Amino acid sequence: MKLDWRPFRWSVPGDGRGALSFPPGPRVDRRHRADRRSARRAAHPRALGCWVTAPAERASPAQSPGRLASATIPFTYHAVPDIESRNAREKDGSPCPSRALLWSYTWAYLEPVSLRCAPDCSKCTMPVSAARRHSGFVGPLLMQKPFDDFYAGKSVMVTGDTGFKGSWLSIWLTRLGARVVGYALEPPSEPSNFAVCDLGSRLKHTQADVRDFDSLLSFMHEYQPSIVFHLAAQSLVRYSFKHPKQTFDVNVMGTTNVLQAARQTDSVTTVVAITSDKCYRNVEWEWGYRETDRLGGYDAYGASKACAELVIEAYRDSKFQDVTEPIRRVAVASARAGNVIGGGDWALDRIVPDAVRAIVANEPLTLRNPLATRPWQHVLEPLSGYLWLGRLLNQNPVLFSDAWNFGPSPGNIYSVQQLIERLYARWRNSKSDIQIASGTTVGESHLLALDCSKARHHMGWEATWTIDETADAIANWYRTFYEERPDDMYEFTVKQIERYENAAHNRGQRWASPNVDENDVAADHG
Repeated sequence: MKLDWRPFRWSVPGDGRGALSFPPGPRVDRRHRADRRSARRAAHPRALGCWVTAPAERASPAQSPGRLASATIPFTYHAVPDIESRNAREKDGSPCPSRALLWSYTWAYLEPVSLRCAPDCSKCTMPVSAARRHSGFVGPLLMQKPFDDFYAGKSVMVTGDTGFKGSWLSIWLTRLGARVVGYALEPPSEPSNFAVCDLGSRLKHTQADVRDFDSLLSFMHEYQPSIVFHLAAQSLVRYSFKHPKQTFDVNVMGTTNVLQAARQTDSVTTVVAITSDKCYRNVEWEWGYRETDRLGGYDAYGASKACAELVIEAYRDSKFQDVTEPIRRVAVASARAGNVIGGGDWALDRIVPDAVRAIVANEPLTLRNPLATRPWQHVLEPLSGYLWLGRLLNQNPVLFSDAWNFGPSPGNIYSVQQLIERLYARWRNSKSDIQIASGTTVGESHLLALDCSKARHHMGWEATWTIDETADAIANWYRTFYEERPDDMYEFTVKQIERYENAAHNRGQRWASPNVDENDVAADHG
């Protein structure tokens, strides 16, 4: 059995001594991450990314093996480079490219058994000698705690939890230890990520409409969430051409209902409302849109998202909150994401689901607008921004109650055709081919990009995965679903989240780094 890292707490002062605390539980097998941010702590040696696998069998010699008691285990560490780790090699004898120098520590009652440069690296596993059975091999002993463990134990409401992004967010929050309550209509497709991950049995879910204010208010009063992520929406551009009124009803009045119900629920302190990059009035600029650029849309979808932003702006304004019944302060922010892609999306008229359906059916895929560029990003990219925004918004409402863009870096803006070619290249034995539609597609823009400088400067957030890493993750998810046909995709989805967290931590992302002080970001960027 593997125990999640959340119950563990490290205490490592600068005098070379520390303690590891953990609750009662069964035998665990846990990989501990070396700290990459040791520059913050001058007394600690530098370590750049190695792992150990260490079964914690006992808390004292008197206890029977295989059982872990509630305890605080002291340890000491020494800034002495370990020669064995320095000489770690791949199986062919060459140096492991991702290996970094480790440091040796005395670590009471924990017996490391192997060394790896990354959690999934099978090339440089190295047995630890019996003589070192009470030594650990990590950098400064600090656990990886995404979002500073902020969501553990909190009641979090997700509207639209049956949707693509909402289901991924619900899974991530569940992994972070939150008590997730979902409010949404039935899943928008068959199959759906909500169904194949069996989320109905993993969280409290109510099937209802955000346009029903009384039902929404009753739900919030019953479950008393402290944080609300509002993702319920009519999210399809082409659908809005045929159903403009419904699009406005859901995206504008639905947002209004959520914000008003949150104000009338005393437990709610924080609301992150998700809109879209389509809220900007697109004039085909070559550069990215900033949060201060003009809002608007030529179609019902874009216009409804712009209107939703105006509603959010009113509800987050302190003057509005101080004079509007009930008079109370709720921290409110909006998030605008680019084109989100990933496993578990089966919506109609979206390019990745259309491509997957064509590949599985061995049918040709027709690209309507192959040269159109979009801010493609894996679904976990904006979700990391939403979660980090929720944490910072709760900490400092004055600074973070605003609109925020979450998108890829400028160098990762690709055309529709470039994205699909990458996806096809990763799907073995595909007999589907790509065709280009003739003529012009009405209602779809050609150029669209976001400027995320504000989130990078004030939140320390930026995208983690490259377009190739994103394509890898998408292909792996769908191939696992269609070729291996597991009964439940939840565990595989969680593993992708773990890989993303590890990549973000290795690349120094602020939200993925351990022990970020509560005023750290605000102090750095305030």
